[in-house]
Amino acid sequence: MNFENIIPAIVTKRPSKICKSPYMADIIINEEEYLAHSPSLGCSGLVDAEKQVFVTELSSKNTKSSHKIMFSLVSEMWEGELYNSLVCTHPHIAETIVEHCLKENLFDFLKVKNYKSQVTFENSRFDFCGVDDNDIEFILEVKSVPVADYHNVNKQTKKKMIKNNSFVDKHPKEKIAIFPDGYIKPSKVPIPKSERANKHILELTNIKQNTNKRTIMVYVVQRSDANMFVISELDTIYKENVKIAKENGVELYYIQMHWKYENNKIQGNIINTQTVNV
Repeated sequence: MNFENIIPAIVTKRPSKICKSPYMADIIINEEEYLAHSPSLGCSGLVDAEKQVFVTELSSKNTKSSHKIMFSLVSEMWEGELYNSLVCTHPHIAETIVEHCLKENLFDFLKVKNYKSQVTFENSRFDFCGVDDNDIEFILEVKSVPVADYHNVNKQTKKKMIKNNSFVDKHPKEKIAIFPDGYIKPSKVPIPKSERANKHILELTNIKQNTNKRTIMVYVVQRSDANMFVISELDTIYKENVKIAKENGVELYYIQMHWKYENNKIQGNIINTQTVNV
């Protein structure tokens, strides 16, 4: 997968000082300031102030922003050497990747005769549905996974580990990709980090229990500096529902991307495909 006309930029503020929407950020390109659309908000810190990002210029003149943030650069030192990893922060690119795989029949776990996108079934809209090479109908949902860290722990535990110099105890390429992640308002009643993701896994389970369709969840890990993928320990509701889904026959997979920037282009390749353990 290739993206052309990619421009390096630095985030100076999000939300923008000009437009207070959390989907807008101020960026600097060659010492000039611009307004950029950030489709994933702050993306768990990947699109915060002082972060290097990669953007595309928007052709439409009917938008407040002139650019769109697509990728973020993670840079870390390890034993005196600098390690960089590109992370795709645009959530909809995950669907584009999976559709390309469906169109070209690149998945080992799913060969398709036909498919269509954005289909409503029961109470949810799913990314794809179609018929596989055994004439079995399938429903497939995609989730983007941009976040990875060294340990799957809460913020308080992380702060203590950092204070004790025990958090970053792995090589920068040995992180854990985590889903879901993100801020939720404090609540007396436990709620999932992503209501939408939780709804989709419940719907896929329900469909599997009541039909002969294949129900499939594909998590797209949008970075190559992780060597495993997990469902977040911090979202007990979602993790339990994923476990129930797998027990009922919902198929769970993750694919992992490697992104490379060169000469104003970013190229992406799938480097790993695995089933999800819960």
